[in-house]
Amino acid sequence: MDSGSGREKVGTGKGSGQFTPEVAIENPDALRELHREFLNAGSQVLQALTFFGTREKLNRAGYGADTEKINHAAVKLAKEVAGDKALVAGSVSRTQLVEREVMEALGKAGDHIAEQIRLLKDAGVDFLILETFFHLAEMKVALQCAAAAGLPPLVTAGLVGIALPQLNDFRVAERDVPVGNLPPELEGLTIAHVSDVHIGKYTKGHVLDDIVAKVNAMSADLVMFSGDLIDFSMKDLPRGIEMIKAMRGRYGLFMCEGNHDLFEDRPGFERQVKDAGVALLLDESASLSIRGTPVQILGLRWGGGGAFIDEDLDAVMRQRRPDAFPILLAHHPHAFDAAAERGIPLTLAGHTHGGQLMLTRHAGAGPMLFRYWSGLYRKNSGASLVVSNGVGNWFPLRVGAPAEIVKLKLTRV
Repeated sequence: MDSGSGREKVGTGKGSGQFTPEVAIENPDALRELHREFLNAGSQVLQALTFFGTREKLNRAGYGADTEKINHAAVKLAKEVAGDKALVAGSVSRTQLVEREVMEALGKAGDHIAEQIRLLKDAGVDFLILETFFHLAEMKVALQCAAAAGLPPLVTAGLVGIALPQLNDFRVAERDVPVGNLPPELEGLTIAHVSDVHIGKYTKGHVLDDIVAKVNAMSADLVMFSGDLIDFSMKDLPRGIEMIKAMRGRYGLFMCEGNHDLFEDRPGFERQVKDAGVALLLDESASLSIRGTPVQILGLRWGGGGAFIDEDLDAVMRQRRPDAFPILLAHHPHAFDAAAERGIPLTLAGHTHGGQLMLTRHAGAGPMLFRYWSGLYRKNSGASLVVSNGVGNWFPLRVGAPAEIVKLKLTRV
């Protein structure tokens, strides 16, 4: 990883010191050469020289008016050298406002951090590295700003080295799922739960064949896919359809869509998947018989995690067969609350990537952003939710949230 540790070679500054980002506009050739040295040494991540690049810091150094120019130039230089051989991270550091003005300055610090993160996002960084935060409250503000911008944050540079080798790794897990009102005939029903493959920049090639092989080795009764087949580009969809169609469930495969599936062309994605004969359920249902017992699979169209969930659930509940055991596929796990209220005993979801960056089971990005983020959740009514960590990657690092395919076995309560 290019951590910028050689900055003293190229720093200039008007009183800002050697470790500051004005180098990107004052001595770009030297900075470009520094990045090349790291790339030639095998670095898989180049860290753009945006450390101390908030307007507050640059103002004190006499560069406040150049805040946007400096951040954009630093990222542009790193991306130019990285090409398709490395990722580019944007550095975000403390403002020192909290240290000088105590906690009353937290809101002001957040404004400066949010501005820099917006500039880095506009410039095209792959992810953020948050470093040298001395106050937990300011770090939390930075994490919230990163989440609002949709950029994955990493709170320590030391972990990046494991990111690239990790991309092809996933676990195969098994989980018993107690379900209220499960018909006796469905005791022991098995489901291969697959989610969030994100075919594209980070999930591609032989790992897709590995996913299919592991799913088929489960010999599950059902294969259930809870969204985000592709990461962004429709050019990756044919490979995604090929992968999905190669998965085998004794009684079939069913899927819902995720938000990443729809970024480039929602109508095109939905049409191509359905035309390929895949059971993509868009506020729709599918009925089948398993061991002589009617089962109904319900699938939600993607509408986010808010009010649209109720509208979409109302649409599928109008199709609800009272004689059939229902299973809901919903990309967003927050559908669980409304589904349980409507008497749906089992919901399968994804979207969260298990929290992506977790310090412990209950500390990290997961609980900051979601009510449900990984594993099994239950209601007093007997309704159950399983949230998959997902098997692919839209961001090249997981901490405490391993990629997975899970074989579920339904049990009676």
